[in-house]
Amino acid sequence: EKGRPIIRSPSFWTSWSRPVSPTRGKGATYYSIAVVLDQLVEACFSDAKRIFPVSVPLEGEYGLKDVSLSVPCILGRDGAEKIIDLELSDEEKESLNKSAEALKQYLT
Repeated sequence: EKGRPIIRSPSFWTSWSRPVSPTRGKGATYYSIAVVLDQLVEACFSDAKRIFPVSVPLEGEYGLKDVSLSVPCILGRDGAEKIIDLELSDEEKESLNKSAEALKQYLT
C-alpha cells in the first residue's frame, strides 16, 4: 500500500523560516539543516533513488564492520537502500579507518 502524500502546512514553513544556528559563532548554518532534512525526506517519500551522505552501519563496506559512519548511500522509499562503496586512495582509507576507530573507542 502506498503512503499518503506529504502536505506541508504554512505553519511548518513559518517555524523553519527563522534563522537557527546550531554552531553558534560560525553563522553559516541558518537554513541548511531544514533544507537538507527536506531533501532527505523528499527523497525517501518520492522513492527518488538520490545519493546522499548518511550515517549507516557498515557491514564490510570500506573494509569496516561494527561501526556507523556517514557514507554515500542511495535513498529511496526504504531509506538507505544501497551503500555506494567508492574507491578510496590509501590516504583516504587511513583517515576513514582512524575515524572508525575513534568512534568505536568513544562508544565502548
